[in-house]
Amino acid sequence: MDWSLVMAMNRILAALGAWLLVAATPPAPFDIPPPPPEVAAQLDADHVPTDDLAWLRGAFPGASREQVALHRAIEDWAARCRASADAAERRDLASLGVTVSGEARLGAGSALCGRLSPGAGLERDYANWSALSPASARVRPLLRAFLAGVNLAEDSSYAAYGDRMISPSQGMLLRRPLREQAYRKAMQFSAWDGTGLALADWPLLQALLGARLARVDQANSDWLKREVADQGWPGIARVGATASGNAWLLVQHADHDPLFQYNALRLMEPMLASGDVSRSNYAYLYDRVMLKLTGKQRYGTQFTCVNGKRDTRPLDGSGSVDTLRKGMDLDSLSAYRATMIKRFGETC
Repeated sequence: MDWSLVMAMNRILAALGAWLLVAATPPAPFDIPPPPPEVAAQLDADHVPTDDLAWLRGAFPGASREQVALHRAIEDWAARCRASADAAERRDLASLGVTVSGEARLGAGSALCGRLSPGAGLERDYANWSALSPASARVRPLLRAFLAGVNLAEDSSYAAYGDRMISPSQGMLLRRPLREQAYRKAMQFSAWDGTGLALADWPLLQALLGARLARVDQANSDWLKREVADQGWPGIARVGATASGNAWLLVQHADHDPLFQYNALRLMEPMLASGDVSRSNYAYLYDRVMLKLTGKQRYGTQFTCVNGKRDTRPLDGSGSVDTLRKGMDLDSLSAYRATMIKRFGETC
């Protein structure tokens, strides 16, 4: 086989895919309904979150009529925002010939619509509003110390790569996942062993971390989208295996933007033959995207909880799952299930 021809075709397809990525993703993908004026600042793209959860007061007993009305207005705004995002995403995917399952919830992952979500659900974890204040006093010092540590680590990573002969794209891809990975690991309760964090304070800390993680994922995907539009998908030959894998990691976590995930999948597909992208990474992204769009996966990489036990989410029946997995450099499904149970436990 003439691999030079294959590589040339891959470059053409990557360029076409990058053009489609830009063309199919307008700057304002959906009409944003006006939010309640009391919380409009929280939706400012440049706004630094203050973790002010006062807007949640209306969800707790003893709230005033005005507080209850504000909370309901915010919930109504978020629902309308998600519905608008869902409709726009279905429209854009349909323009690419993608039929989306009627049960798919695309707009539910919109980073903008979820901007006011930190703290949502805390009324189920704290009996009353007064219980939240002492929890906040205990949690915030831990959170500030953690964030300072992440900032130092990120600054050190810039210094570590600054003197190396690498491209700007490679350098950014080597650094970008640091913060989102730190946040994701910190959202596991076991990560806080030895800090004195009480189990009762965990829901609040997780909510505050989750708010920051959503913004980091948004910033990462926005940057990667521009990078891909300018230079194509970051293949192994251009940026190295680690940086290319990091690009996959960023798009894997861009659940707020299913159109971007789908287009990234299309860009990666023609690069499989030359080994310019990881086969296993492609399989994980394929399952993540197709589950979202159709409700079914191909390679069995995504698990869920069934009757209290971990099991694979629905398969599309396109062939023997173990044969398909082997073709993507994945272990058998039984071996993968055993690994999942060992890591997370059999019950859920």
